[in-house]
Parts: sequence; C-alpha cells; structure tokens
Amino acid sequence: MAIAIGFRDVADLRDEGYRIADDLLAGRSLTTSDWRRALLSTEVVFASDVLGSGIDWSITTGMDDDETLRMLRSVQRKLGGV
Repeated sequence: MAIAIGFRDVADLRDEGYRIADDLLAGRSLTTSDWRRALLSTEVVFASDVLGSGIDWSITTGMDDDETLRMLRSVQRKLGGV
C-alpha cells in the first residue's frame, strides 16, 4: 500500500510521512507529490476499515465522520486532483 500511495516502501512512508506532517503543521510549502501522498494517505486512513481507521475514525481522532468528510472534500476541491 505504501508503494501504491507513492512512497518507495514502508520505511519511506514512515519517514516521509512524518516530514510531510511536520511541514504541514509548520505551514511550509509542499511539493505536488507531497500533497498527493498526504491526501491519498488521509483518504485511505479515514475510509478504510482494513488499512486505516475506518469505522473507528472518531475514536482514533476525536473528530466525527461528518466533520472530517467536509474537511476532506474541501481539501480535495482545493487540490483539484493533484
């Protein structure tokens, strides 16, 4: 799955994932590839009960599905299919 999302392997997903998260939190610029990987990772973790948090999303994050879906759709629209 890490490769399908755009990482070299699981270690790269972990390392680059932390870097991307740090860059987002700090307000630093992301490359198109970073945006794509961040969005796809979020989509998988939010929606998939097999590969992500799925039905436990609200327990995992403290955010309800409706709130998260509105935010996710907003990001998807802003990124326009990076």
